[in-house]
Amino acid sequence: MSNLAAPTLLLGHAGHVDHVARLAGTNAAPGFFAALALVAVAAVAVRRALLPLSRDGLMAAVALCSAGAGAVHALVTPEHFQEHAAFGLFFLGVTLWQMAVVVAALHRPSRALWTSTAVGTVAVLAIWAASRTTGLPFGPEAWMPEPTGFLDLACGAYEVAVVAACLRLALEPALSAAQTPIG
Repeated sequence: MSNLAAPTLLLGHAGHVDHVARLAGTNAAPGFFAALALVAVAAVAVRRALLPLSRDGLMAAVALCSAGAGAVHALVTPEHFQEHAAFGLFFLGVTLWQMAVVVAALHRPSRALWTSTAVGTVAVLAIWAASRTTGLPFGPEAWMPEPTGFLDLACGAYEVAVVAACLRLALEPALSAAQTPIG
């Protein structure tokens, strides 16, 4: 699973570049595309840095997929702030939380972490599903479903992987007993 996360993140960003370039028109700032390239390189660096730190491949997968989802949310946070302040704050909060999961998964793994991360990630996925099917009940386009793009699906795939790995880590006694902090 972890070998596919960085390439998926890179593809997700590549698809988002076209979407954002269309939204921005032909005058898209060169700095924006440089920032995208930096995020893509960071994804590869994070993968290389995280895997050796974890004693367990499943914990590394949680960290890597949470980092991927957090990077996607960070990338689209400014666009959501422009749409509605509450949307921007939500995306910023999700970004910070998903990055905190990365640190906790590598340094303070516990059954409570796996359970709370699974529950929180399911909540984020449920909000995303509502925004794509019925639309959210507030905001500038209340009850209007948003289109689903490749970046949405890549982020959702990361989050589904986080939920699956966290549930496995939380529910398997042998895995939970073997978890010790790194450091």
